[in-house]
Amino acid sequence: MGRLKTGKSLTKRGFLLGVVLLVCLLMAVFIFSFNSIVRQRNIQAHHLMISETANYLAISGLRLLSDKLGSSYEATIKASCPELFNQTAEAIGSSIDISSSNPICDTVRADFQNFLDSLDELHDPASGYPICHSMDVRLEDINRLTPDTTAAQLQAGRDPIEKCGQIVVRCSVEYRGLKRQATLSRQFRIVSMVPGAVSRFTLFVKKTPYPDSYNSMGIKFDGAVDTAYQHPPAQNKTYQAPLLVFNGTDTVTINNDIAERTDIDDKKHLRSRGWIFLGPAGSAADEAVFIKIPSGFNSLTGGHFMLGWPSLSAMPVLAPETIDDPTNFAPDSDFSEHEYDLGAKFQGFYTWEDGNPYGAGGQNMWPGLAAGSTFVPADHLRSASTWLYPFGNRSRSSRTLVFGPVLAGFLKVYFYRGKNTVTGATYKGMWDGMSESLYDSKIAANHGIESFAAIFDAPINPPIPGADFFKNGYNSFSKLMPYNSLPDPSATLPSNGIALNLIFDFMKYKRAAYPQLLSAPSICALSYDAERFLVPQSDEMRTCPVKGIHPYDETGIYFEENGQYDPNAYPDNCYFYGDLSSLTVFNSNLFSNRITHKIDLKSCASLAEEQDALEKFLYKKIGNGPGARNETDKTGIFLIKRRIGVTDSYADALKISSLPLTVMQPQIVIFDRGSMIIEHDITANMVDGAPEKLFSLALLNGNFYLHGSGFTRKIHAYLISLNPNSGRLLKPPTPGGPQSFEIHGGLALTEIGLYEDPMTDPKNYLGSTMLHFTNGGEINYNPRFNPSSPAYLNSRVFVIEDTAGKFSIEGAGS
Repeated sequence: MGRLKTGKSLTKRGFLLGVVLLVCLLMAVFIFSFNSIVRQRNIQAHHLMISETANYLAISGLRLLSDKLGSSYEATIKASCPELFNQTAEAIGSSIDISSSNPICDTVRADFQNFLDSLDELHDPASGYPICHSMDVRLEDINRLTPDTTAAQLQAGRDPIEKCGQIVVRCSVEYRGLKRQATLSRQFRIVSMVPGAVSRFTLFVKKTPYPDSYNSMGIKFDGAVDTAYQHPPAQNKTYQAPLLVFNGTDTVTINNDIAERTDIDDKKHLRSRGWIFLGPAGSAADEAVFIKIPSGFNSLTGGHFMLGWPSLSAMPVLAPETIDDPTNFAPDSDFSEHEYDLGAKFQGFYTWEDGNPYGAGGQNMWPGLAAGSTFVPADHLRSASTWLYPFGNRSRSSRTLVFGPVLAGFLKVYFYRGKNTVTGATYKGMWDGMSESLYDSKIAANHGIESFAAIFDAPINPPIPGADFFKNGYNSFSKLMPYNSLPDPSATLPSNGIALNLIFDFMKYKRAAYPQLLSAPSICALSYDAERFLVPQSDEMRTCPVKGIHPYDETGIYFEENGQYDPNAYPDNCYFYGDLSSLTVFNSNLFSNRITHKIDLKSCASLAEEQDALEKFLYKKIGNGPGARNETDKTGIFLIKRRIGVTDSYADALKISSLPLTVMQPQIVIFDRGSMIIEHDITANMVDGAPEKLFSLALLNGNFYLHGSGFTRKIHAYLISLNPNSGRLLKPPTPGGPQSFEIHGGLALTEIGLYEDPMTDPKNYLGSTMLHFTNGGEINYNPRFNPSSPAYLNSRVFVIEDTAGKFSIEGAGS
């Protein structure tokens, strides 16, 4: 029989059942909780996946838009808001919506949407494919770069259109109901690729060592180079060719049939051509600069084209000037059996002619060509003419406005010629120069007029007594003495002489008469006082002791020819107002907040590392082997910060490029210290006779060295170095290097000229531009550098700064 179950065993079994049920309950709760957590995590993962996908899609759209803009930022900006490049920030406002005026955003959005519609794996049955709702580009926080209009700012230079701000690019995307907006903002600048006030000048030279610094060329009477002449201040070197300055692309050949220049021509030349600045001579900067015009009509080196047109003859000569002055000289009707006339001829300087190996000085006629009363061979250098041809040459003449105390050097000789009306015998002669006492002795001895001539070919019969011919005695005779336009070269800024700007009038090529030597040039006539756009200080030119010298201490450079030439009243029309001689790279607006990129080479351990880093940042290498070259790859104003301790020595100099350089994008490259080597040609595409893309090289404290192979170094750039302790264009101390240079742009240096005594040159161990380049060269002005030209508008560029931008991604709202 079975055993009966007691209450105790039942209780035990009930407890066990409770435990089991509790465990099951706990397991159920755990399983439910786990399932809930897994489901929640799945939901979260799903939403995260949607969120991340939406984020990535927004970023992808933003990147696509940025890439499209990156290849044509400037073109897009110029097409969308051209006012950004020709109006001030105040006129535009603080922001501009590019999307509303340019189809690029809609085009890229449509392309991106087509891409999204192809992503089947992202298709959702409920919401469809991802949607790109919008793409937009805005310019925000637009401000002027140089809001100040102080005298200090105008001295540095100022473009009121230059500005900075933020470019903001956005892309908004929706995926499965979740919207995301990606935003990228970067700093931008609108800057001009014109490097500053010096760019208004073809040639800008701050100081001249001594008055005759540029006069080193040996020129024969016909204008050909005198290859036998050796110039003492140049270590007895022979100059083979001059430095030709072409101030524009509109040059012309001077022939006997050239048309007379009109006022329209005058203003065209002043308006469109680069000016020239030659700073004063002497250690105290208080002496004049002499430009001795060369003799002859040689098409390449003759200088008589600056004084008049050539005659139609095998040996072209200047037309004589007729003298008709009955107040001082008796007419031929006063003497029976005579028919004569008086005249004068202008003459350039020359170092050799047939039968006279000492040139103009050897004639012993003109004052100032001998150190004493009589010419000696050591005076030969006084007959040398200028190495610097400021107005081109006869085959490519190019007149312009000259700033600084620059005097024109030329000679003038007076002559008589006549015949005996009975016998037909002819006679001629050139008047001599003599003291009043010698003149008086000849008059007392009743000498005929041939006795007052330095050169004559026959006696005059019957005699013409000097006492009867010179109606006012020595005062009349002195008007016929040989004339040298230059004053004593040791004098400080002279009160006599002929301003080189008067040559502007000679080059009108009038047929009736030559300009009056003591009158003011036409470009400083009263009518030009209202033409400060063309001639900034015509009133001062007219009233200074030597009429026609253009001051350089209060010069104005203006944008528009509109009569608004008061920088205080109309500061936005003034590009520069101040003292040209005070300009340096450091204190100009070139070295300011216009800089768009900084390249820090301070961490480089060697010159080779600096070179490599510089070229990798600035250029793109094209090809390999002998034909390899660099191309400018970025647009902007670049400050190169070199290693601490770098000096201006050649040993520390950095090459601008180790390969030939092609300018594809405009650049201004500034070295904060050290010199620069230009070892290869720098070239750009030529349009209308000048480089299309602007390229400028500026040194805060250094020299330019032209190195490498080839006879001539081509440089399609504007070179600037204006530090008082450097600023020269030189050949390297090592053998070789180019013998001349051909610049298409402009040149601004501290000095280029010879020292009278090389040992007085504080940098005599370096030499000078003139000492190094006896084969001369060319400077061809690029009118695109002219801030007063309509083409200046195209020099302004849109540059994204090379700094980190701000990126964000956030909900795009409903």
